[in-house]
Amino acid sequence: MITEGRPILRTEKLTKIFRRFRARDVVALQSIELSIDEGEYVLFRGPSGSGKTTLFTLLACIAHPTRGCVWFRGEDLSRLSDVELCRLRRDRIGFIFQDFQLFPRLTVLENASISLLPLKLTRSVRFQKATALLEQLGLEDRLDHSPEEMSGGERQRLAIARALVNDPELILADEPTSNIDTDSAGRVAALFKELNAQGKTVLVTGHRDDLLQDADRVYQLDRGEIVDQDREDAG
Repeated sequence: MITEGRPILRTEKLTKIFRRFRARDVVALQSIELSIDEGEYVLFRGPSGSGKTTLFTLLACIAHPTRGCVWFRGEDLSRLSDVELCRLRRDRIGFIFQDFQLFPRLTVLENASISLLPLKLTRSVRFQKATALLEQLGLEDRLDHSPEEMSGGERQRLAIARALVNDPELILADEPTSNIDTDSAGRVAALFKELNAQGKTVLVTGHRDDLLQDADRVYQLDRGEIVDQDREDAG
C-alpha cells in the first residue's frame, strides 16, 4: 500500500564506518541512497555482514552515521538533539530486533507495555493497551509468564507487540523470521502484510518467500552497498 508522492524516509550518501583501535576500520555502509514512500512495504536482502542491520539502526535513529544524512518526513535527523531523536523513536518508529531484546525479569505484559512508560500513562491504561495487542497476537494466556518460558515464535510476537504498542507510523523489523519455526514465521509475515494494508510503512530484512511476495520493493545489499533493487507491482 503506497501513498504516492509522500516519501517518509530518504537517505543521501549514508555511510557508517566502525573505527577500530590498532586495526583496519570497518566500512559497514557506503554511500547508501534510498527514498521510501509512505505506506510502502520494502524488503532488504543480503548475506550476513552485508550491512542490513547497520542500515536499520541508522534509519531508526538508534545509531548515528559517519557521513551522509537521513531525512524523516523531510526533516534532516542530523539536526536533531539526542532528546529529540529519542522522542521520534518513541512516538513514531517501531523497531523489532533480530534477537528480540526482551527483559527476562519482566512479565510478558510488562515487556509489551514498557515503551509506554515515558508517556506518563497510568499503569492500568498501559496494561490495557498492551493486553489488547497481545490478544491480537495470540498471547492472551501468557501475560504473567516470563520470556524464558516462551517459545521462539512467542518471543518474536512479544517483541512485535512491544514495537507496535505506541502505534508507530514506521515499522522496521530486522530478520523477524530467522530464529523461529515455519508456522510462527508465516504468522509474522501475515501480520506485517496486514499492518501495511492498514497504511503502515514496513521495512523488513529477511529471505523468506512470503516476505518477498508481499514487498513493493526489494533491495539487495552486499558489502555495505546496494547492488540491486527491484520494484514490484503493489497489487
